[in-house]
Amino acid sequence: TDVSGFEQKPSWDVAVRFQDLKRLGHIPEKEKLILRKRAIEGVLDRAHGILGAVIKPERHQVVDLKTFLESGGRGELDVLETLEEELGRGSARKPYSSPDVLRFDARIEKRVDIALVMDASLSMTGEKIALLAVSAAVVALCVPSKRLALMGFDSKVRWIKRFGDELSIEKLVERVLELPAGGFTNMELALNEMSKALVVQNKGKANVILIGDGKYTEGGDPSVLAPRFQHLNVLKIGRDIAGRDLMLELSARGSGQFFEARRVSDLPRTMYGAMKRLLR
Repeated sequence: TDVSGFEQKPSWDVAVRFQDLKRLGHIPEKEKLILRKRAIEGVLDRAHGILGAVIKPERHQVVDLKTFLESGGRGELDVLETLEEELGRGSARKPYSSPDVLRFDARIEKRVDIALVMDASLSMTGEKIALLAVSAAVVALCVPSKRLALMGFDSKVRWIKRFGDELSIEKLVERVLELPAGGFTNMELALNEMSKALVVQNKGKANVILIGDGKYTEGGDPSVLAPRFQHLNVLKIGRDIAGRDLMLELSARGSGQFFEARRVSDLPRTMYGAMKRLLR
């Protein structure tokens, strides 16, 4: 029936208009479910298009055969380390006499926790919220679900997922798209809530990324909370310099890095660049 007029439009167009479409009472619920699925597809298509190769944080370590296999078998035989192990055991005349002397230069996954704190106030509607969903998807494709936390905020805080929760990437994108855009921007509330959550879940070393334009319209100065974090990074959206100084101060006082997407359309690609830096 295509009551909405969007069933034949590109899935990205559906994602951009999703919040408006789901509020329209004349669209049947069955059609809204189809539109929701297409909006999620549109977001994920964009995320995969930006990502190319998925980033996996890894470190190199010399390990024995058992550890090499348990860690996924990524790497190669380290001949020199293996010979040293043989010599150390006094068995140099019989090279590789036992598999347990083999040593490998293994690529082992680094345990990196990422927490996104996303401005979902009135300034983040339409295409902005869709691009925010793409950015969240980019992160979710790089970080194991249990090591990822996401929060949206305006006048209130809305948890999308906490550390330890398993959540499919489709469900994660859906929850970001359905963040109710509205209210004021209370950065102080959001950072206070996230800092407390990190303590409770013993995730103090997590890389926190605050995403927004740097302007708050409710609550106190959020910069006083920055020292609570070991790694408070910020991703500033937009050309407006009004919030830039605050975002720079937050990243400096929070021992983090400053990233900037001067055009909102650059947000997902800037997030990908941030992930490459933070997951190194």
